Amino acid sequence: MSDTEQADLERKLEDIPRPLRLLARLFANAPVGFQIYRADGHCLLTNRAFRELFGSEPPPEYSVLEDDVAARSGVLGLIRRAFAGEAVSIPTIWYDPRELEQLSIPVGRRVAVSATFFPLFDSEGKVSHVGIAFRDETRERLLLEEAEAGRAPAEAAERRAAFLAAASTALSDARDLERTLRDVAELASASIADWTVVTARIGSGELRRIAVVHRDPAKRAAAEEYLRSFPPHLHRPDLREISEGRRPVLFERLDAKDLARVSQDSRHLEVLESLGVASAILVPLTRGAELIGVLTLVRGAEAPPYGRDDFACAQDFAARLSLALENARLFEASRHAEERLRAVVENLPQLAWTASTDGTIDFYNQRWFEYTGTTLGQMKRDGWQSVLDAEAVPGVARTWARAIDRGEPFELELRLRGADGSYRWFLTRMRPLSDSAGRRLGWVGTHTDIDEQMRQTTELRHAVDTRDTFLSVASHELRTPLTPLMLKLEALEVEAATHSDSPLAPLVLRHTEVMRRQLGRLTSLVNTLLDVSRISSGRMVLEPARFDLAAAVREAAGRFELQAGRQGTLLRVDTPDDLPAFTDRLRVEQIVTNLVDNALKYGAGSPVEVKLRPEGDAAILTVADRGIGIAPENLARIFQRFERAVSDRNYGGLGLGLYIVRTVAEALGGAVSVQSTPGAGSTFTVRLPLGR
Repeated sequence: MSDTEQADLERKLEDIPRPLRLLARLFANAPVGFQIYRADGHCLLTNRAFRELFGSEPPPEYSVLEDDVAARSGVLGLIRRAFAGEAVSIPTIWYDPRELEQLSIPVGRRVAVSATFFPLFDSEGKVSHVGIAFRDETRERLLLEEAEAGRAPAEAAERRAAFLAAASTALSDARDLERTLRDVAELASASIADWTVVTARIGSGELRRIAVVHRDPAKRAAAEEYLRSFPPHLHRPDLREISEGRRPVLFERLDAKDLARVSQDSRHLEVLESLGVASAILVPLTRGAELIGVLTLVRGAEAPPYGRDDFACAQDFAARLSLALENARLFEASRHAEERLRAVVENLPQLAWTASTDGTIDFYNQRWFEYTGTTLGQMKRDGWQSVLDAEAVPGVARTWARAIDRGEPFELELRLRGADGSYRWFLTRMRPLSDSAGRRLGWVGTHTDIDEQMRQTTELRHAVDTRDTFLSVASHELRTPLTPLMLKLEALEVEAATHSDSPLAPLVLRHTEVMRRQLGRLTSLVNTLLDVSRISSGRMVLEPARFDLAAAVREAAGRFELQAGRQGTLLRVDTPDDLPAFTDRLRVEQIVTNLVDNALKYGAGSPVEVKLRPEGDAAILTVADRGIGIAPENLARIFQRFERAVSDRNYGGLGLGLYIVRTVAEALGGAVSVQSTPGAGSTFTVRLPLGR
């Protein structure tokens, strides 16, 4: 109030009879709490509103100038300025007279108040009294605190979410995991903890404390001492619970007894107390069922204790740390595997390289550079195409792309240019590399020098072509005189039969019979050579027609009855009465002839069985003997040209019969197979489409 306002008020009060009585009644009944203090700070008067507001009135020994509640609230200095003669207003504070330390006030209420202090002066201008008017702001302050309390969980949740996002970002690109763990520990201590400890095993290393971070730089020295003095081991009292149970632990409020229980010794307890440990969370870091570390988050007494939301956040954080540690282990294992692979590739005698999953070559061994005369820089710039025969590049590129897409290996014979500019043949093999779970890790390729083998193969192919040409010419030349020779032989037999009374006739007939058999054998060999020549040159012509397959098999097998009888071999033929077919009859008879001839040759006088049966749209022909059989290692090659299962010293022939059987059967759309046991005989099975 200004001096003018004060003078105006006093003038108006002079018109009121007994104004002091009026002011006393106003003081006593005002709805606002009032106090009047003497200049020494002791209370003179309080009104009813004050007593209702605070629940009591100050005792005689109370001095507002020594109020420790006001001191703790930071307003005692303002109060003393009022007693020095200055009108002051103090901001809203929480006040409870029962919290006064210098005296005991058993009755009272905790209220939020603001106040105005106004001094009263005597005639000499000195402060004689100080009046105080209080405004009750309890309701408004409670509403404000409730609103703030409502915002606090949301803000805490936002902080936790922001922290987890930042930690995930840091951990996702952890090239230096140890440094990253220290960085995220710093993040944790700035967001959800006063201090953070990460104890872990990185890769295949030992368990060690990676990070100890305190948000208060002044306490970092104590944290570092903790790091030096108390090495981690999972049987420590503070870690035993999670090391044995693999379960996280929440200590909402740690008192002295709790700290004593988890400490290793008195020195450990002293360090924990100096760091202000009041609330803590310990979470195991795991890989499956294996414990690989511990995350410890600690708050001091000044921070709110950890709750369930913090506990969940810590477990989420620990899961991300565990994943980062596992990724680091896998990366280390992958790096070691890559080093071992490259060491193997480097020491291979072939040209070799490795590639990533998309087929990009990332490593060549030294032999590659020695042969091609290139450098790593040149290969990265120009690619493998630069040393490959240009005509082969498109085909190789297609094969390569298909293999990468399907994850399949491939083999190619191709020519690579050497450092001297010449080309040599190489057998190129490319194989996918996979882990135990079948995930593709990359590719490895080798180039084996086969230039000499290719040259020899070319020479052999030329020799085979020359041989086939010779066989073709020779068989034709041999066949030419056979027909007139056979005619001459038949004429001689007729002449001998006509002169049967001649003493030479029986001798001539015996000799002509032997000559006929040998001539027949020679004719068969020549025909076989002609067939092989036609097959090799692709000149074999099929002439399909409709006929009775069963009758054809019986007729072809029947031609061997005389030979079987001479050998003492029982030849049994089992076929349906008829079996219509549309195929090449001559070629079918050729198959039967070769198989029966083979069975008689190697049957050693044992029975030979020829069977034919229909099966769906095909016919199954089997020829079985009980002869010497075939060794397992020979089964695959007996269908090749000039191949035999036994020596030709004991058994005649050119080794072409089964080759002709296979090629003719395949030409007719069928197939041939064999089952055999040495000493127990062989069974050849031919499947032929009926084509009807």
